[in-house]
Amino acid sequence: MERISMSGRALAVALFIVCLPPAAFGSFSVFTMAVENNWGLTFAPDAVDHLPLAIHAVCSALFLCLGALQVLPGFRSRHMRWHRRAGRVAFVAGLIGAASGLWLTLVHTGISGPIHFWGRIFASAFWILALAIAIRAIAKRDILNHQRWVIRAYAIAVPAGSLVFVLLPLALIFGEDGNDLMFEVVQTAAWPIHLAAAEWIMRRRKPTNTTTRNKKEVMI
Repeated sequence: MERISMSGRALAVALFIVCLPPAAFGSFSVFTMAVENNWGLTFAPDAVDHLPLAIHAVCSALFLCLGALQVLPGFRSRHMRWHRRAGRVAFVAGLIGAASGLWLTLVHTGISGPIHFWGRIFASAFWILALAIAIRAIAKRDILNHQRWVIRAYAIAVPAGSLVFVLLPLALIFGEDGNDLMFEVVQTAAWPIHLAAAEWIMRRRKPTNTTTRNKKEVMI
């Protein structure tokens, strides 16, 4: 039976921590809408509607949380049926999270600066593309490419939670007034940085026996 290494556990814990900000924000948005009974859409360019924002936050959190469990090889190999079912849920959550992100960007154009606007467009589109390629790969029983594109999809979604731990200290140190460009650049740079880190990790990884064993077991 494959055991989970300490590094694998530490990574899973770190990823679950990253899930907390979008989960908390999504829960707060749903609570606010329920209290105010405000489920409508105003389509105002500079005022974000609560409903698509809540959908984006909740689906992003669900995608991140389910994805965090997938990095535990021991858990994954012992619970392949769960892995397949959770993968389907994560796929749907990821698509909805990406689509709602596109909606928020295109409908509420006033909330993004020019750099951040195109960064959000790229991130949402790449998230959808990565999930589509991952599903196509698993349908062909191409496990290695499936894993790689799932990792890329996960990497593009991680800033939904990780940026909180970067932007909050920056806001405390520099303040928010007059530093719009800095925050815009930091937020936009998070996506290529996370993707580059994912590519570096994948290049260092070697195919495992678990991957070979699971080729006939993984079905979607």
